[in-house]
Amino acid sequence: MPSAAIEDLSRGCDCHIHAIPHPIPGPTGRYAPEAATMAAHDAEALPLGITRKVLCQASQLKDDNAHVLSLLEADTENRLRGVAIFDRRPADPERMTRAGFRAVRILDNTRLGPSRLADLVEQAEWVVPLGWHVEVNTAMDRLEEVSRLRKSAPEGTRLCLDHLAYADPRDPDALAPLFRLMDEGDVWVQLSPTRVSHDQAVFADLGEIYGDVVTRYPDRCVWASDWPHVNTPKPRPLMEAMLERLAASVTSAQFRASVEDNAAALYGFD
Repeated sequence: MPSAAIEDLSRGCDCHIHAIPHPIPGPTGRYAPEAATMAAHDAEALPLGITRKVLCQASQLKDDNAHVLSLLEADTENRLRGVAIFDRRPADPERMTRAGFRAVRILDNTRLGPSRLADLVEQAEWVVPLGWHVEVNTAMDRLEEVSRLRKSAPEGTRLCLDHLAYADPRDPDALAPLFRLMDEGDVWVQLSPTRVSHDQAVFADLGEIYGDVVTRYPDRCVWASDWPHVNTPKPRPLMEAMLERLAASVTSAQFRASVEDNAAALYGFD
């Protein structure tokens, strides 16, 4: 049975999931996601009080944001937001904003393809006037470069880092680069565990990291599952275990902020 903290959720948000319209074969077969539907996510998320979700454009779909756009435009309950990938300036950014896109995703991970980190400033110039932020998929050893680029970005550029910036829970100093960047202000982090934990069953190794990050930045942490876990070893990790680990690592107020309130603020649900 879920803990009291989880049972108390009613407008929780999963801030990083992938909507995949059809199987996408990878060049080597290592990273080849199956189709992933909103109904399948709801089946696991809704019983846990996770009623909102942020659809993050899958890297395999590149800058074809049409599927996410169609899901956002069909959302009559105001439960969805989107994160786009752009190779070039979008043709109709106002339509995307009306639909619910709230961020552009910058991939700085060679496993996913060539780094696009150098595009951060240019893409921020496109999206900041729309009220969007920039979501960055990068690692700890690149955060100094992220900081340098951010200084050249437009005023008001807000950043959100995927996957705890790939912190290593085995390294006691792993969070130092993250703290330096977040201390600059208006930098957020996703508490998505599956890319960093070495315990995909109960995520026991993330308790200290969660406590440190959330206590230091209680208003700039958002929870995310990375569903449907296309690049995570089987067996498939469970959202309930992820949420239980977070709830056990922080105060009840910090838990609610990370799972409900901060997401509403960052992605404009309320």
